[in-house]
Amino acid sequence: MESLRKKNYFPAKVSWRGLAVLGIVVSGWLGCSHPISEELRRSIDSSITFPQIVQSTEAYRNKPVMFGGEIAEVRNLPDRTEIEVIQKKLDRFGCPDHGDATGGRFIFVKNGFLDPEIFVKGRYITGAGKVDGNQAGKIGEQAYRFPVIEAQELHLWEPRARSPYYSNYYNGLYGGRFGYRGLFGFGHGFYGYPYY
Repeated sequence: MESLRKKNYFPAKVSWRGLAVLGIVVSGWLGCSHPISEELRRSIDSSITFPQIVQSTEAYRNKPVMFGGEIAEVRNLPDRTEIEVIQKKLDRFGCPDHGDATGGRFIFVKNGFLDPEIFVKGRYITGAGKVDGNQAGKIGEQAYRFPVIEAQELHLWEPRARSPYYSNYYNGLYGGRFGYRGLFGFGHGFYGYPYY
């Protein structure tokens, strides 16, 4: 055995720090969880898509849905907060895609006050709730009808820097749990803020 060690067939010492880091990474990968509660997700009909809501909002009134995207604007009203969102596709863990593809805009409505210094433009958000019709408004000078979602749960994602070398490949790996999205691109951002 000693002769084998001298020939480097076996390591003379085990790096416990390395094993600890590996254990954290593996447990983080295996322990991935969704930011929206399981109970609420069970009530959602996953066959309902965002384009369907845009095309026929009233047909889906009171239907539970889950959407997300990038915050465009936050409006604090006397009894509620409106969060205007640029819709993005969600991955299997509810994290919005950081690319440019979008199906349009919608509004999360949440009773009470949400601080606009936290829910700032450009941050990513995921939420679930019931379709509550649509609301006339404008994007710049362009008239627009926003689907409205009465939010039951909201999850605000931790901001992350966008590299000039950004690509969908790196978006799948970095910026979430333990500094990346998870092993082989699976996983979701560990850091975030749930608002129920």
